[in-house]
Amino acid sequence: MNIEEAAIHMSIFQTMGVYHTALDDANFADLATVFTENAEMEVRGKVAVGRERIIENMRKRSEHRTRDPKGIIFQRHNLTTRRIDLQSAESALCTSYFLVLTELGVDHFGRYFDTFVLDGGKWLISRRSVQTDWMHDQSRFLVHPSPT
Repeated sequence: MNIEEAAIHMSIFQTMGVYHTALDDANFADLATVFTENAEMEVRGKVAVGRERIIENMRKRSEHRTRDPKGIIFQRHNLTTRRIDLQSAESALCTSYFLVLTELGVDHFGRYFDTFVLDGGKWLISRRSVQTDWMHDQSRFLVHPSPT
Protein backbone atom coordinates (compact mmCIF):
# COMPACT_ATOMS: atom_id res chain seq x y z
CA MET A 1 0.00 0.00 0.00
CA ASN A 2 1.37 3.42 -0.91
CA ILE A 3 0.85 6.71 0.93
CA GLU A 4 -2.08 7.78 -1.28
CA GLU A 5 -3.88 4.49 -0.69
CA ALA A 6 -3.23 4.74 3.05
CA ALA A 7 -4.72 8.25 3.04
CA ILE A 8 -7.85 6.93 1.30
CA HIS A 9 -8.18 4.16 3.89
CA MET A 10 -7.90 6.69 6.73
CA SER A 11 -10.51 8.94 5.09
CA ILE A 12 -12.90 5.99 4.80
CA PHE A 13 -12.22 5.07 8.45
CA GLN A 14 -13.10 8.65 9.42
CA THR A 15 -16.41 8.46 7.55
CA MET A 16 -17.20 5.17 9.30
CA GLY A 17 -16.40 6.74 12.67
CA VAL A 18 -18.69 9.70 12.03
CA TYR A 19 -21.47 7.30 10.98
CA HIS A 20 -21.32 5.29 14.20
CA THR A 21 -20.87 8.10 16.69
CA ALA A 22 -23.59 10.19 15.04
CA LEU A 23 -25.95 7.21 14.89
CA ASP A 24 -25.42 6.35 18.56
CA ASP A 25 -25.88 10.00 19.61
CA ALA A 26 -28.90 10.54 17.30
CA ASN A 27 -26.99 13.41 15.67
CA PHE A 28 -28.74 13.35 12.31
CA ALA A 29 -27.01 16.45 10.95
CA ASP A 30 -23.64 14.72 11.29
CA LEU A 31 -25.08 11.41 10.10
CA ALA A 32 -26.24 13.04 6.87
CA THR A 33 -22.64 14.07 6.07
CA VAL A 34 -21.52 10.48 5.48
CA PHE A 35 -23.90 9.72 2.58
CA THR A 36 -23.91 10.89 -1.00
CA GLU A 37 -27.04 12.74 -2.07
CA ASN A 38 -28.38 9.70 -3.96
CA ALA A 39 -27.08 7.02 -1.59
CA GLU A 40 -28.88 3.71 -1.11
CA MET A 41 -29.19 1.82 2.14
CA GLU A 42 -30.52 -1.73 2.33
CA VAL A 43 -31.69 -3.14 5.66
CA ARG A 44 -33.62 -6.41 5.96
CA GLY A 45 -34.19 -6.54 2.23
CA LYS A 46 -35.70 -3.04 1.99
CA VAL A 47 -33.85 -0.24 0.23
CA ALA A 48 -34.08 3.46 1.06
CA VAL A 49 -32.86 5.74 -1.72
CA GLY A 50 -31.50 9.24 -1.15
CA ARG A 51 -29.74 10.87 1.78
CA GLU A 52 -32.92 12.55 3.05
CA ARG A 53 -34.92 9.30 3.02
CA ILE A 54 -32.13 7.37 4.76
CA ILE A 55 -31.83 9.98 7.51
CA GLU A 56 -35.59 10.23 7.97
CA ASN A 57 -35.82 6.45 8.40
CA MET A 58 -33.03 6.49 10.96
CA ARG A 59 -34.70 9.36 12.80
CA LYS A 60 -38.00 7.42 12.99
CA ARG A 61 -36.23 4.32 14.33
CA SER A 62 -34.42 6.44 16.92
CA GLU A 63 -37.69 8.01 18.07
CA HIS A 64 -39.18 4.53 18.54
CA ARG A 65 -36.20 3.46 20.62
CA THR A 66 -36.28 6.54 22.85
CA ARG A 67 -39.97 5.93 23.58
CA ASP A 68 -39.28 2.31 24.39
CA PRO A 69 -40.86 1.40 27.77
CA LYS A 70 -37.85 -0.69 28.82
CA GLY A 71 -36.22 2.26 30.57
CA ILE A 72 -32.73 3.61 29.97
CA ILE A 73 -31.85 3.20 26.34
CA PHE A 74 -28.39 3.32 24.83
CA GLN A 75 -26.55 1.82 21.93
CA ARG A 76 -22.89 1.67 21.00
CA HIS A 77 -21.82 0.51 17.58
CA ASN A 78 -18.36 -1.00 17.41
CA LEU A 79 -16.55 -1.65 14.15
CA THR A 80 -14.13 -4.52 14.15
CA THR A 81 -12.65 -6.14 11.04
CA ARG A 82 -12.59 -3.97 7.92
CA ARG A 83 -11.48 -4.77 4.40
CA ILE A 84 -11.21 -1.98 1.87
CA ASP A 85 -10.66 -2.76 -1.80
CA LEU A 86 -9.91 0.28 -3.94
CA GLN A 87 -11.66 0.01 -7.28
CA SER A 88 -10.33 3.27 -8.71
CA ALA A 89 -9.07 6.65 -7.54
CA GLU A 90 -12.70 7.56 -6.79
CA SER A 91 -14.40 4.37 -5.57
CA ALA A 92 -13.85 1.59 -3.05
CA LEU A 93 -15.68 -1.47 -1.82
CA CYS A 94 -15.62 -2.17 1.89
CA THR A 95 -16.75 -5.02 4.10
CA SER A 96 -16.88 -4.31 7.85
CA TYR A 97 -17.95 -6.32 10.86
CA PHE A 98 -19.98 -4.53 13.51
CA LEU A 99 -21.07 -5.32 17.05
CA VAL A 100 -23.83 -3.36 18.83
CA LEU A 101 -23.99 -3.10 22.62
CA THR A 102 -27.17 -2.01 24.40
CA GLU A 103 -28.61 -2.33 27.88
CA LEU A 104 -28.88 -6.08 27.10
CA GLY A 105 -25.15 -6.44 26.54
CA VAL A 106 -24.40 -7.77 23.06
CA ASP A 107 -27.55 -6.82 21.17
CA HIS A 108 -26.66 -7.84 17.64
CA PHE A 109 -23.79 -8.14 15.21
CA GLY A 110 -23.27 -8.42 11.50
CA ARG A 111 -21.60 -6.95 8.45
CA TYR A 112 -21.78 -3.86 6.30
CA PHE A 113 -21.18 -4.15 2.59
CA ASP A 114 -20.38 -0.65 1.39
CA THR A 115 -19.51 1.26 -1.71
CA PHE A 116 -17.60 4.46 -1.00
CA VAL A 117 -17.04 7.20 -3.56
CA LEU A 118 -14.99 10.37 -3.58
CA ASP A 119 -17.57 13.16 -3.45
CA GLY A 120 -16.63 16.80 -2.88
CA GLY A 121 -13.19 15.80 -1.62
CA LYS A 122 -14.57 13.34 0.96
CA TRP A 123 -15.06 9.58 0.86
CA LEU A 124 -18.81 9.03 1.34
CA ILE A 125 -21.12 6.04 1.41
CA SER A 126 -22.99 5.68 -1.87
CA ARG A 127 -24.43 2.26 -1.03
CA ARG A 128 -24.68 0.33 2.22
CA SER A 129 -26.18 -3.11 2.68
CA VAL A 130 -26.58 -4.20 6.30
CA GLN A 131 -26.53 -7.91 7.09
CA THR A 132 -27.37 -8.89 10.66
CA ASP A 133 -25.78 -12.25 11.49
CA TRP A 134 -27.22 -12.60 15.02
CA MET A 135 -29.63 -10.67 17.23
CA HIS A 136 -30.57 -11.03 20.91
CA ASP A 137 -34.10 -12.41 21.22
CA GLN A 138 -35.07 -9.39 23.37
CA SER A 139 -33.46 -6.78 21.12
CA ARG A 140 -35.55 -3.66 20.71
CA PHE A 141 -34.24 -3.56 17.13
CA LEU A 142 -36.55 -6.52 16.42
CA VAL A 143 -39.64 -4.63 17.55
CA HIS A 144 -39.63 -1.82 15.03
CA PRO A 145 -39.87 -2.17 11.26
CA SER A 146 -36.81 -1.75 9.14
CA PRO A 147 -36.33 1.57 7.34
CA THR A 148 -37.75 2.03 3.86
